[in-house]
Amino acid sequence: MKASEIAEKMFEIEKELNLFEKQIQGVYFWKLIRFEVYQLILLRLNLISPHKILKLGFLVKIKRVFSILKNSYFYPSYHKKVDSIILENPRKIQDKNNKYYDPYTKYFIDEITEKNVNFEIVDLGVGGIHYEKPSSKRKYADNFYFDVVYRLFMKKTKINNKDKKYLVELNSKINIAFNTKIDLTSIVLNKIFLFNLEYQKYSLLFKKKDNKELYLVCSYGKEGIIKAAKDLNVKVIEFQHGAMTKYHMGYSFPNNPYIPYFPDEILLFGEFWSDNTPLPLLKSALKFIGYEDFNQKVRLHKDIKKKKKITFISQWTIGQDMITKAIEVAKDHLEYKIIYRLHPSEYENKQFYLNKIKESKLDNLEIGCMKKTVLEEIADSKYVIGVYSTAIYEALALNCKVLLLPLYGVQFMRYLTDKNYAHIIDLESKVNLDNIIFKNISSEYFFGKIHD
Repeated sequence: MKASEIAEKMFEIEKELNLFEKQIQGVYFWKLIRFEVYQLILLRLNLISPHKILKLGFLVKIKRVFSILKNSYFYPSYHKKVDSIILENPRKIQDKNNKYYDPYTKYFIDEITEKNVNFEIVDLGVGGIHYEKPSSKRKYADNFYFDVVYRLFMKKTKINNKDKKYLVELNSKINIAFNTKIDLTSIVLNKIFLFNLEYQKYSLLFKKKDNKELYLVCSYGKEGIIKAAKDLNVKVIEFQHGAMTKYHMGYSFPNNPYIPYFPDEILLFGEFWSDNTPLPLLKSALKFIGYEDFNQKVRLHKDIKKKKKITFISQWTIGQDMITKAIEVAKDHLEYKIIYRLHPSEYENKQFYLNKIKESKLDNLEIGCMKKTVLEEIADSKYVIGVYSTAIYEALALNCKVLLLPLYGVQFMRYLTDKNYAHIIDLESKVNLDNIIFKNISSEYFFGKIHD
């Protein structure tokens, strides 16, 4: 089965069984596990690669523990009442001055700062690491890492015999439908426990902060936070952070006008994303704010002259297949410089790709510079090759010629291929760059107006 067929089948099962209306221990469990179950099915069917987790050394772990203790004591987010709380994207990028920032929330934060809005950024960090310094408007959430304290006061998730039987039957239906062996019950129990844990922690935070709004990036996986906010009449608003499509299991709900633990409002880059994705919200709850970080950079890069350069945009789900194709393209097109741009989550496994390139003995293939932004990398590229990254749309806005590999996620780009804005190339055949005709496209539909 293709990934799109798996998604369509899941939509059918959801509708047939009314999965979003089913509860276990008072929790709408399917919303919690949906994205993970879809990823597991793709993994079991070898449609995506496993996400390797870098193991931390003992000294690194000790350093992180001390960092968490220090941040929890000196910079906690519990004292001051505010109107709005902002949960940024924990992963940041650097500007030209090497200062880190979140591209999805930065310009909104700049705007409300000028308006003297009473807000606070609750900086989640990444494993105890923070990229921006604390201030009166930025507090660290490291005290939330002390789950062991909360766990002492929480009961383990237990389900009655009726729910056990229901999960066994659902488990069987899913495994038969997709020819997999997924342990649904253990996933449900774990997710409900984590959901309740998250709910307890953030309920305490929101009660103390007395905020009326919660802004966040990436709502799926944060169901406990959203539930805590809504129970306290806090409006939940999400910033778009990447590509949305009919087959994105975090946002696509074609048979369900209402979904539990979903934001009240979404701030979208442009109209394309709502046209292309069956979001479970009324049109009045969809706001089109553009992607200012991207548009500002487009102004700087749009007139850069193209070189004989091909940039591959990798994704952790298909990295191993993509690097193989990149090596092949580099061998067949020695006159081109080939850049392999890693996804941020792949830098932990950078050595794997370096070894592959070293084994190929190709001088025209290299890993992209981590200090460069994606736009800087693709601005002077004549061709960009990828699958389903948001960078594909960015490449089109910069007048790059886009080629897509027929790997997991390419079905997300059907709109582009149907309109001849991008073309799918064969994994098994040589890439002939001269025989492909492309149409031009305006970026406004995707990312809003580019202001002078």
